[in-house]
Amino acid sequence: MKLNLLLLVTLALNTLYLHAQPRGSGLDYDPKMLTKHASKPLLVKGDYANLPAAFSLEQYAPTSGDQGAYMTGVAFATSYHMRTMVAAIQQGVTNTQQINQMAFSPSYVYEQLKYQSGMDCRGKINAFDALDLVKEKGVATLKTVPYQCDIKISSLADDEAAKYRIADYQTLFKADETNAYVKIQAVKKALAEGFPVLLATYCPPSFYNLGKKGIWEPAPTEKPADNMDKNMMVIVGYDDKKLKSGAFRVLNSWGSSWGERGFAWIKYSDWATFALFAIQVYPNTKSQPVSTTASTSPATELAGSGNLQGKVTFQTTDNMAMPAGRLLLRNLEIDEAGAKPKTPSPTPSLKEELVAYRMKNSYTSGTRFRLLVTNEFPAYVYAFATDLSGEVHKILPANDNISPLLGKNNTVAFPSETGAIRMDENPGKDYLLILYSQKPLNANELMTRMSQTPGGLSAKIRAAIGDELIPAKYISYTPDDVGFAITGSAKGTIVPLMVEISHR
Repeated sequence: MKLNLLLLVTLALNTLYLHAQPRGSGLDYDPKMLTKHASKPLLVKGDYANLPAAFSLEQYAPTSGDQGAYMTGVAFATSYHMRTMVAAIQQGVTNTQQINQMAFSPSYVYEQLKYQSGMDCRGKINAFDALDLVKEKGVATLKTVPYQCDIKISSLADDEAAKYRIADYQTLFKADETNAYVKIQAVKKALAEGFPVLLATYCPPSFYNLGKKGIWEPAPTEKPADNMDKNMMVIVGYDDKKLKSGAFRVLNSWGSSWGERGFAWIKYSDWATFALFAIQVYPNTKSQPVSTTASTSPATELAGSGNLQGKVTFQTTDNMAMPAGRLLLRNLEIDEAGAKPKTPSPTPSLKEELVAYRMKNSYTSGTRFRLLVTNEFPAYVYAFATDLSGEVHKILPANDNISPLLGKNNTVAFPSETGAIRMDENPGKDYLLILYSQKPLNANELMTRMSQTPGGLSAKIRAAIGDELIPAKYISYTPDDVGFAITGSAKGTIVPLMVEISHR
């Protein structure tokens, strides 16, 4: 007989309503911990300006969960709602009953992180601890670990959970961000990349009593306060025309009787006022499809599996393009100990392990320019600069508080969209190395290893990355632009782009 999700939750919560408090929250909020987690890089304005006027992932949501009076809101948001939606999106399942059969367990997350033992489940948990658990251990399904306070986590549940890890996550804005437009656009962009966004928010008294239309209107006297309840929810969509000035669609864990079947519309302005922070989650493309009782046929390779594609462009501060052409690495001067460069080969040999680019023009000292790094699929992107001295400097990410992970169709500018790099008064050659990676790298360690390795840039790259390089025969490099695309499955996880810049 099919497992009925609503019945399962109802039975698990039989003792729940003995408590006086009808609905719990559960977010353990520490602003200091928030600052320790890297945020998404600031993208170019065009990435935010070209977003659709409305976007929704609601069709991939399970029936709204009900945490009752327990402090399990973070666990519901990260596992039952977010992780279930990710699975439904990757497998293309929109039937709610089928999605309910795929649902993941909030108790699996909560029971491993709660501060208190026993049957009360009153301890709050930290959102980043929950996401770290789902990233490192994964999460078991609700069928394996029903929603129940103080339930034991078996080795069988751990084995199942390992199949359903997330790849990574990053904050979209910090608690001290005061620009409402920046916060709103960051979340809209993350949603448009194809997956739900986690929201940590204040819950004033009015939030508990939404009407059936599911539209939240805070009381005029309600303002964010430290002593106010805080919880985590999932943002599933937005509409720029909703409620006149635009609104986000939010899925809460207070059951289908709250709001509109568990969903609510929150005006952009109210959302920006009460939001603490938001998190973009990246799925693990190596996760296994979740089984349903219906006759679905999920692809053996989940959506967006292992793809890499990127492009780097250069422009002067007056927006003039700085074109570059492709050449074999053996023609790159830094590998020839200052020897006169050979004529670039028009088509790189498949046997050549590394491919490089050279600026088609040389530029005078004092030229001010910037570079724009674009990727088509989620990837970790790093950039380093060096010269004939052999010393290597990291330029992307700009600092340790910025994540190197770029989402789908993201573009970042270095040093910024309005800033510029200035060519110094020492004419010669400079070199840039941009790495696109399918997994995170230790950028500082790479920089140190390359700086300490004698020889040219190719030697430095091989010493720092080694077997992680994807062989050039699997990479389609563009001839007249600095860019590439993976043309098939291959060993390795990293694609290097090397560029020689000449100034006189």
